[in-house]
Amino acid sequence: MILRGFLHVGDDVWGAIIHQAGDPGPHIRVVAALPPQVVVQSSVSATLPNGDNLTAVQATHVGLLWRTARHIMVHIWAGLPEADFVDVDPWAVVSGEGGANRLELTIKLMVRPAGDKLKNVF
Repeated sequence: MILRGFLHVGDDVWGAIIHQAGDPGPHIRVVAALPPQVVVQSSVSATLPNGDNLTAVQATHVGLLWRTARHIMVHIWAGLPEADFVDVDPWAVVSGEGGANRLELTIKLMVRPAGDKLKNVF
């Protein structure tokens, strides 16, 4: 996918993401169709080949790739007016059921103790 190179999402980072979310292959439309929660959970759960989690910058690049894929697929290729595009930030503060805050939860998960396994958070 050309978009990965343009947005500097390296093979190691992408490999860690697809290990969590599944491999969309070369299909940008599959990336664009992922729910924002999947992008966040995959970024938080991803483990690089050396055992490290993604850094904040690497996770941001993954989010940017998803946002760009949505923009391309949903509006540019569909021929919709640019002004109609609604950009969704997967890392944005969004209140959920019971007052849970996705951003706060994400931050807590990103600083979880080594060896702690993440299971069905979202």
